[in-house]
Amino acid sequence: MNNRSAVKRKLPVPEFVLDSGLRIFESRHEDSFSMAPRQHAFPELLFFYEGQGRVEFWESPKRKKSVACSAGDCVIVPAKTDHSIVDDSEAPFALFGLAVDPKIISVSQPLADLLPSGKLPRERMLTLDAETRIRRLLYLASEANALSMLTAVAEALDLLVRIAGTPKKARSGRKDIGHEQIDAYLAWLTNHFFESLTLEDAAKSCAMSRRKFTELFRVRTGKTWLQYVQCLRIQHAIRLLQESDSKVASIAFQAGFDEVSTFYRVFKRVTGKQPLEFRT
Repeated sequence: MNNRSAVKRKLPVPEFVLDSGLRIFESRHEDSFSMAPRQHAFPELLFFYEGQGRVEFWESPKRKKSVACSAGDCVIVPAKTDHSIVDDSEAPFALFGLAVDPKIISVSQPLADLLPSGKLPRERMLTLDAETRIRRLLYLASEANALSMLTAVAEALDLLVRIAGTPKKARSGRKDIGHEQIDAYLAWLTNHFFESLTLEDAAKSCAMSRRKFTELFRVRTGKTWLQYVQCLRIQHAIRLLQESDSKVASIAFQAGFDEVSTFYRVFKRVTGKQPLEFRT
C-alpha cells in the first residue's frame, strides 16, 4: 500500500492502520486545509518538513493547548487526546505521520505512557535523524512484501522507543543556545554511548561546526568529545565486569568498542587497571 501523497490536501489523510499495525503517511496541505478535532487510541508522531502553524490539543473539554510549529519540528500527540492541525495560510504544512497500534503490535503498549507529549527538542530529532528514518519507513510500507513490512515495523518501534528512552533536555539555567544544545546532546549520549559515533555527527546533531562544538563541549564537560565517550563506555564496562560473568571480549563489544585491543588500552588509560582486576 502506498501512503505517499504528492497531491496537496484540503482535508486530513483518512484514518487507517495497515495490517502490520503501522500508521504511516505523508500529507501536503493546501492553503485552505481544514481539520476538525480528532483523536487516536495510540500516540502519533508528526514531523513537519515544510510550512508553519500550530498543533492544538484539548487536554480537557475546556482546556486547549496550542503548540507553535515550523519546518523541522516534531510533535507527539498523546493517545486519546483531541487535536487538530492549524496551518499558516501563507505557508501551509507538509508533514509525515507515524504511529503503531498496540492492538496489533502488543509490545508497543507501554509507549502510550513512555512517550513525551508536545513538541520535541529539535536537537534530539536531529540526533535520531528522524526525517530520514520516516522517509525510509514510507518506502518500506509501500513495498508489497512481508520482509519490507517486518523491517518497517522494527524500524518504527526502534525510532519511537529511542524517543521514549531519551532523557529530557538538561536544564542548565543558561540562556546560551549553544550550551542548551550541548546539554541535550549529553542527555542523549547517556543512553547511546555504545553506538557507532563520530565527532562530525555529534556536531551536526547540535547544528554546529566541528570547531564550535568541540570548544563548547570541553567548556561544558572538561573533556574532549572522545574522552567523554570513552569514559561512559568504560564506566559501563566496569559495571558489566562486576555484575555479570560475560567474557571481556563480549563486554568490550557491549560497551561500544570494535576492537578488544582498543578496549584494553583505553581501559588501562582511564582506570589505571586491567579489566579483570575489577572482577576479582
